[in-house]
Amino acid sequence: MTSFTPLEIESLLPEPVSRSVVRIGRIRSLLVVICCLVALALGLNLIASAKMNRDPANNETKANRTYVKDQLVDKVLQSAARPTQRPQRTTPPTPTPTTLKPSVSRHTSNATKPDTAHTNTNFSRSEIITPPPPMSNTSRTFIDRWCDLQGVDWYPHSESKEWQRRAPCFLLPGAKYSGTSTLAKYLTQHPQIVPPTFLELKFFYEANFRRYVTTNEKTKVLLARERMYARDYPISQLKNNPNTISFDATPGYLFYSSLLPRRILCVVPWIKLVVLLRNPSDRLYEHYLSAVKKGLKLSFEEWIEKDFALMREVGFLNSTNSDFWGSKEEDVAWYEYQTSSLEGAVGRSLYEIQLRQWFQGFQHAGQDPALQVLIVHSERLKQRPQREYSRILKFLGMPDYQPKSFQPSLGHQSKNQTSMHPKTKKRLDDFFRPYNQRLRSLLKAYGLSTANNNE
Repeated sequence: MTSFTPLEIESLLPEPVSRSVVRIGRIRSLLVVICCLVALALGLNLIASAKMNRDPANNETKANRTYVKDQLVDKVLQSAARPTQRPQRTTPPTPTPTTLKPSVSRHTSNATKPDTAHTNTNFSRSEIITPPPPMSNTSRTFIDRWCDLQGVDWYPHSESKEWQRRAPCFLLPGAKYSGTSTLAKYLTQHPQIVPPTFLELKFFYEANFRRYVTTNEKTKVLLARERMYARDYPISQLKNNPNTISFDATPGYLFYSSLLPRRILCVVPWIKLVVLLRNPSDRLYEHYLSAVKKGLKLSFEEWIEKDFALMREVGFLNSTNSDFWGSKEEDVAWYEYQTSSLEGAVGRSLYEIQLRQWFQGFQHAGQDPALQVLIVHSERLKQRPQREYSRILKFLGMPDYQPKSFQPSLGHQSKNQTSMHPKTKKRLDDFFRPYNQRLRSLLKAYGLSTANNNE
């Protein structure tokens, strides 16, 4: 029998059939090449997966890689927001109901309980991690309105998640230029207080936190916590040592009191606040000196006058009407001022309205501000650092400790810096006086002490 080669067979076929055979042959060749490439890609993927599984450090660094990527995004956002350092303008929040009255606790607060924590050598974490408060109608209303708890508990209950309630265990929310950063450095000297990634995390600032808020202003608790823990806290260290706690020292948290309390209390409802306050006029002047170092060309008087003009423009300076104080109108005007001011220069020294909104936030979440907030005067911390330091540790449920050294400045201006003009000083003192009186009345109404019991 005569045999033919493929080419000879193709030459014997009619021309249309010959072309079809050629096309089929080419398609088959192309399919073979594609299959080979797919097989090669699968093989490389399997090799890479095997290598990743063999690498013990891979699982530990996976979160860090994500963190580095996210930090680049954060740095862009923060650099864009740095000139103003204020939240982006959003729909005005629902004003805090001013009919909510202070409720003085009948329980002994951490600031006034018997002095045993700092002398107990057999320290127990139960002094830090207290049981979650019983769910009340008030807290349920708060959660339903402000917190998206899909996939997560408001309080972490399981033993494997207990460490979350120690990170952060407390905040140092301000006031700005009152020595907050210095106090944070003091506290990190304590062997059981673990510093976060950065002392001023700024996690809850609007520029960073807006991605965790729904269109109806609910906080996405699960997503916020996952990002916060991966980005800001040494998780392994906290898990391995159940007697350690960590914190966030961002001075601006106190000032942005219209939005932050409800957002923070959705994410970390167990939080405590150590609030450092300073003489309002002195705080304001050091704020100005810092702005001058950053390039401000205005005089002190010109600088504060611009802020006073803004307060008048948004309707905040209605101090002649006593009914305005603590009202819904004042809350709305305060929000307008917060979101319009570049520095919040004068407003950051108005402690009463900031603390009032924070206290009301705690009450809305079903908590007693007297148990969750400690007020510390920076002047007293400067004069008697160890005494105030011990008072803070007792409030936090931590054993007493003596740092190696206390820095004498505590963030205050040095003596060789020029002081403000006496007339300006008198004007500011006169302006702040009624607000200071309101502050004293507020603290008394909520049962908060600003000093040791024996003073």
